[in-house]
Amino acid sequence: MMNINKHHKKPSKTLCARRLQRMSTQVAPMRRTASCGGTAKGKAAAQATPIATAVTATGAEISPEVMLDDAECYLVCGCFDDAADAAVKVLRSLSVTAAAKEAADGGSLVTCALFVLLQALDRMMRVKDAEKALEQFVGGADCCHSSVALLLATLLAAQGKPGREAASELLDAYVTGGSKGEEPALRRLAAADSTNTMAEGASKCARMYAVELLAKSDVSGGSKAATAWLKAMPEGALPRGITDALLKEVMTVELAQTRAEAELARTAPILPVPQRLKAVQQQQSHTSPAPAPQQAMPEAVPAPVAQCSGAAENALPYGFRWGEWPLDSQGALAAGAGCIAVIALLSRGGQATLGAVGRSVTDLGRA
Repeated sequence: MMNINKHHKKPSKTLCARRLQRMSTQVAPMRRTASCGGTAKGKAAAQATPIATAVTATGAEISPEVMLDDAECYLVCGCFDDAADAAVKVLRSLSVTAAAKEAADGGSLVTCALFVLLQALDRMMRVKDAEKALEQFVGGADCCHSSVALLLATLLAAQGKPGREAASELLDAYVTGGSKGEEPALRRLAAADSTNTMAEGASKCARMYAVELLAKSDVSGGSKAATAWLKAMPEGALPRGITDALLKEVMTVELAQTRAEAELARTAPILPVPQRLKAVQQQQSHTSPAPAPQQAMPEAVPAPVAQCSGAAENALPYGFRWGEWPLDSQGALAAGAGCIAVIALLSRGGQATLGAVGRSVTDLGRA
């Protein structure tokens, strides 16, 4: 069972005065009837009857109409807990079967009580309990008048993305019968409606689902899904001409969205090449993962420093490298020959030869 009175609020003074006035008007006829008794015993009993007993007797005879009037007064005055409690009393005064039959009538007490209950739950931030309440008291939203189903879907859609999904499922099941293959609500409940507003409410439910929740949603392909849903509408689920009108409205919404996208692309500012490249790089940086940090390249070490520290292998002064001339085999042979010549010149024979050459040069200078 639902616990409506989680946070009880005291009714306003105006409501208390109104209820006491109604109570006094109901107690007065009972007192007059009792005091008009033919015997003195009856008059004495009437005079001796305490007021509490009279109030209890009248409280047991409060009709659902009076309780509904109290619920509406509580709702208008902002006493949402009391409004929900009074609406639940109206619903509990009937069995679930009887309440379900009256829920299909747009002008019944049950429908009015459901309106009060749903609005009170919405004000108390308890929209999630609304579907459970309908299931408990009337057997579910598919048994209610189309105005009640539309109100519940509107309250659910205002709760964000999960609420819109729940509202879509509710409206789809109510208008077409849903995936369970049940009969559409209009064909099931139209005969029980005394106000002849069932068809109008079903049309509003279909429009809310096809246009508001599908075609105008941010999901791509919403207009196509709405068109396919309307074309697959079961016979008798909507009045004649409503399906074609909704299809035209969906096409209008799709055309308006296409024009808006084209206008946005046409009026987009044309940036210079550097700014466009920068914008592309920023967009890629937002969409792609951040690149790994690049390792710093080591600075070039001069050849003499590398040779002394051993940092670079085969690095020699003046750009010489092993295996290249003059450090190849030919250079080694020339170096060997030069060494032999120097050694020969430094020997005794070489010194005598050098001395003779020196004397000859001197003589030539004298001559």
